[in-house]
Amino acid sequence: ASATLADSPFMTQEMEGVPADTGATEDDTVTAELRRITQNLPNGQAVDGTLGAVKYGLRLSPSLDVYGIAQFTLDDDNGRYADNDALTVGGRYTFSNQSVVGAELTHGDRGDAAQIRGEYKLAPDHTVYGTFTHTTDTSDYDSLFNQRLQSGWTLGQRWRVGERTNVFNEAQFLKEPQSAGLVQTFGLDFYPAVGWSTGFTLQHGNLE
Repeated sequence: ASATLADSPFMTQEMEGVPADTGATEDDTVTAELRRITQNLPNGQAVDGTLGAVKYGLRLSPSLDVYGIAQFTLDDDNGRYADNDALTVGGRYTFSNQSVVGAELTHGDRGDAAQIRGEYKLAPDHTVYGTFTHTTDTSDYDSLFNQRLQSGWTLGQRWRVGERTNVFNEAQFLKEPQSAGLVQTFGLDFYPAVGWSTGFTLQHGNLE
């Protein structure tokens, strides 16, 4: 499960989501996620939307993974929530020291985006990472649901706590069409069994 609260001069948004991850085989995985979004616009109107997404990942070699994501607008609140369908393709390459570089491209109803990212292992249980994204998204009120569709950068770190739990925190500088600001994030990922994962994310930020 996840919960998010974001404030800007133009919109306040709350989100709730439930991810699920299952391994189809050793070399491919299928992930599904469902999210409900409530947006409170400056005019006092509340807009609700429901998004669903499916991700398929394939390991081509011990070092190279590729994936595709299909996202769909399942409920648009009788047309008040702008469509947010999107398709994404990407890949990542893992070096011998387990450091990673990756890139992805997205095309959707709310714009196109390109992202590059990398991570570096400081220790077996401690990783630092960063991303940079450029997007043509011109949406005025689609804020934190899909970070891949927002221009800006992210710097963070992740720790492994035990065999089944990861915790992370990060700082994001986001630039939207009429605002920009810094968002702080804390999250936890839990792996209850082989091929399954769940977790939560808390975010807070102010866009000006």
